[in-house]
Amino acid sequence: MATQYNYSDKKILIVDDQRAFQVMLKAMLQNFGATDVYFANTGEAAVKACRKRKFDILLVDYNLGTGKNGGQLLEELRVSKLLDVDALFFIISGDNNKSMVLSALEMEPDEFITKPFSQFQLHNRLARANLKRQSLRGIYQALAEKKYHKVIELCDEQIKQDSRYSNYCRNLRVEAQIALEEYSAAKDALEEILKERKQTWAKATLGRVYLLLNDNKNAIETLNRSVAESPLLLTAYDWLARAYRAEGELDKALDTVLKASKLAVNSLERQQLLAELAMESGDLTLAKETFSTILQLARRSIHRGPITYVTMFAA
Repeated sequence: MATQYNYSDKKILIVDDQRAFQVMLKAMLQNFGATDVYFANTGEAAVKACRKRKFDILLVDYNLGTGKNGGQLLEELRVSKLLDVDALFFIISGDNNKSMVLSALEMEPDEFITKPFSQFQLHNRLARANLKRQSLRGIYQALAEKKYHKVIELCDEQIKQDSRYSNYCRNLRVEAQIALEEYSAAKDALEEILKERKQTWAKATLGRVYLLLNDNKNAIETLNRSVAESPLLLTAYDWLARAYRAEGELDKALDTVLKASKLAVNSLERQQLLAELAMESGDLTLAKETFSTILQLARRSIHRGPITYVTMFAA
């Protein structure tokens, strides 16, 4: 049975460079009852559209030609505060290449959906994402305002109620503790979660917390287990590389972040870590190649300030 969702009062932006897909998707939305649908052919045009009006739903193709991709668009809208707390952002793609999919998922859109999809599938994904947004609206608002104590309080309420989002709220609660630099409390919470059952995110986050507590050996051990059990969990590689670096094991750090960068090339932060480790390890050829990648990514990223370029040209 399809979940109810009212489209009649929603402003919707379709971002895609293929006119045929724009028309097809608009027809689907009109069948749902939508009347206020806009188009943008590029990520840059989408940013301009979002500066003019607030959208409730954004349906964005990942590959948008030579400009920003869908992930970079999502990042810019978040950083520029152009997305309302209630807005749904879907990344859509007809390409199921592993690197592209992982790059898209790293940006944590409300949903990632592959072409082709049916009208029924689109409606159910939108309705489900909206239900989650509305159920956790207070938490999302507190996160946007960086009120982390409030995030913890509201997450505790969801967990106590044993809601369908309890596990997700445990994750957000720990992230709030980390943001507050309550690392010991975060460690205790994660160890308790892992006693109850195996949680992929919890093990990787525990390794990260060990590193933040300067417990490099436990960080390395835990993150190595996390990578072995979940080889596509990219953040585990990043933190493992940092843990190796903290222990002075530069070769292992470089090898680890290289694996992650090959799995998903579009993370500017990961490429910067790779460039730093290549320089520290004396691999100037890799450093030069990585600086070139950073330049290409920075041109389409909101993070294109002078630090990126100074670091790059310092090579």
